[in-house]
Amino acid sequence: MSGTMRLKRSRLPEMAEIFADCSKVTMSENDGKDAVDRFKYACGKNWRALQTLAQETKAVIERMQAPSPAFGEFQSERDAILREFAVKDDDGKPVTYVDRGVERYKIAPERMEDLAGSIKELGERYDSAVKEQQAKDKAAEAYADDEIDVPLFTVPWACVPDKVPGTFRQEIAAMFTDPPAWMEKVESHVIGTVGARNPIDPR
Repeated sequence: MSGTMRLKRSRLPEMAEIFADCSKVTMSENDGKDAVDRFKYACGKNWRALQTLAQETKAVIERMQAPSPAFGEFQSERDAILREFAVKDDDGKPVTYVDRGVERYKIAPERMEDLAGSIKELGERYDSAVKEQQAKDKAAEAYADDEIDVPLFTVPWACVPDKVPGTFRQEIAAMFTDPPAWMEKVESHVIGTVGARNPIDPR
């Protein structure tokens, strides 16, 4: 039998990982081998389906966000400006640090005003290229936010191994043919961002 899971494209990688983890669950003494094998088989099929959709979504978003040559020039010139204004180490190389997973150049407070002026001037020269890229990024975010229906392999609730965490059971509820009445199916939400850039300094 088959079921359907509705979720946002941005959650495809996360859900694929959940099904992958469930497909590797081990038996407990209270589980039946046939039931566990059936559950793991269904989770593996669902993992592959979600993984394929996640890869396809990633490829589409990368095409949607592909920068124009002019925007590439803007990024190169901006990076050169940031390197120029950055604090230098003993070898004369720009000092960087990581802020919430994003690498940035360290700028001395007394140079921030001059840096802002240079970046503003650069942005004005490449105004059309920057706006075009912003429109691409917005369209990609909207695409990632779309909800889609994903067909799933299903199993009876009785096949669920004891070791599957409760949070996972909620997430994969759509694959159960007969979920218990107490189970509250959770709505899929976007977690994180898809196609987000990781530049040394954000636009």
